[in-house]
This record gives sequence, structure tokens and C-alpha cells, in this order.
Amino acid sequence: MKKILIIGPVFCDLLLDGFQRVPSPGEEEYLNNIGTSIGGVAITAMALNQLGIPTELVTSLGDDLFGRYILEDLRSKEIGTNYITVEKGNRSNLTVIFPFEKDRSFLTQMMDQDCRTRTILEGLHRINLDEFSHIHITFPLLKEKEYKELVSRASDKGLSISADLGFDDAKAWDDSDYMLLKILDYFLPNDKETFLITGEKDVEKAIRILTQWVKTPLVTLGRNGVLLINENDEICRIPAIDIPVINTTGAGDSFTAGFLYGRLNKEPLETSALKGVICGSLTAGAHESVSGQISLKEIREYI
Repeated sequence: MKKILIIGPVFCDLLLDGFQRVPSPGEEEYLNNIGTSIGGVAITAMALNQLGIPTELVTSLGDDLFGRYILEDLRSKEIGTNYITVEKGNRSNLTVIFPFEKDRSFLTQMMDQDCRTRTILEGLHRINLDEFSHIHITFPLLKEKEYKELVSRASDKGLSISADLGFDDAKAWDDSDYMLLKILDYFLPNDKETFLITGEKDVEKAIRILTQWVKTPLVTLGRNGVLLINENDEICRIPAIDIPVINTTGAGDSFTAGFLYGRLNKEPLETSALKGVICGSLTAGAHESVSGQISLKEIREYI
């Protein structure tokens, strides 16, 4: 199988295991552990790699401790780094994750936006689309002319295209963004993001709105799995698997990996979504941002 090209920001995630509350001034709280994991679109790349699909990342890193950690970890896991640029004098993306019982909160440091955009764009010109069967991209990047042109050329060559969305991106959504959805084969927002971009409060009505713009939208629902419209134009809900939830960070990116694995192997939409839900659930039950348990063997056992 050809490789998947994954485009977007990569983070170093610091996961505060055992976090209960922010200490008051002068107090000290103790954690069970501070876990280090790769975040952002690299989660999808790593999960796909564990499923046997080779991936190549297009992103930029700073030349700091966290950037070196990310690059070393990606290479050790045989994730393609040919299109990763290291920005001298810049800092890498870093997120501190505070897990709560039903959700999580974040403190994030972002690398300089202008440098990040410039260095990633430099990498685009070196890409040979003939090496790839699919592109997965962080949706806001499609607003940049160079990314949009790359994805359009890929689509003309027969590559399928998918995109995910961030909560802040959904808050900044405007009507022109709907036109960008037409480029995509698959759009993978969560329920909160879907409500923001459609203005609907009912998820079934919201996904129907999305079908006016994108071929196949899927809305992830956290503990409730995923909502989709199947080949018979019927709304279908696939629940999450029953697993103790430890950390939901990366669950959506892991869902993307399992779903894309199914579709790229020409499996039905619902079967692909089920594999995505299993991968997402496994990550939600792990301390890391991508579960080391994700594998074809594990998926088969849960099915």
C-alpha cells in the first residue's frame, strides 16, 4: 500500500497523571507521573503506522529539547520525516494536559506562526504525490493557497482527502469555510465543533447540513462513539467500546487512523468507523496520547 501524507502541527504533550486541582499560592501538589507523548497530527501517523500503513509527516519543529524529542521518537517508530523542517531559533509546540473526570484542559505554547507557516510551505514543494494514496490535513491549513493547491492536485490524481478540525478553528468558522469542505472526501469534527460550525444543537440535523458540502462527514461523540450517514442514507451511531477512560487526549486522532485504515482497505463505511471507534477508545484508556495497544490483532479481538 502507498503511504499516507499527513499535514499539520505536531506537539510534545506533557500529561499530568494524578492531577486533581491547581494548588493555591504557597501550596504544593504531587502527581503520580508526568507522561511525555507526541501529540497533534503525529498521533494519527503513529496509530496508522501501528496498523501497518506507512506515513509521512509534513510539519515543522523548533530546534529545542522538545523538537529533538519529537524527531527522535518519530524516527524510532519509523514515521516518515523527509518533509519535516526544523526552524532554527524557534520553539516547538508544547501542550500541558490537565485531565479531569469528564474532559481535559490545556496550557499550550505554540511556535512562531510566521516561521511555522513558512517552513512547512518550503516542504510542500518537495512532495512527490505519486508516493501517496491519501492526504490527511488539519482543516485551517486549506485556507492557505499553497496547501489548497497541493490538495487539489492530489485529488485530481485520484488521492482521497480527509481533514479534522480544532475547537478554536470551529469558533472562527465563517461561511467561506464551507466551500473548502467540497475538496474533501471525509470531514471528521467532534460534536462540539459540529454545533459551532452549523449553528445546530441537534447532532443529527447538524450532520445533514454537513452532507450538503462534504461527501462523507463523521461526527465523533466522545464516550458515545461516532455518528455517520451510511451508504443507504441512514443515520447510524456506533458506540464506543466499554473501557475505563484514563485520558481522552488523542482519542479523536486515533479514531481517524482506524477509520482511514478501513477505507483505504476498501472496507464499508460502518466497518471503517467501527475500527476508528476501537482505536479511539483504546487511546482514551491509555496514559499516552496514542495507545500502544492499537494493532490489527487488538481490533479483531474487539470486533
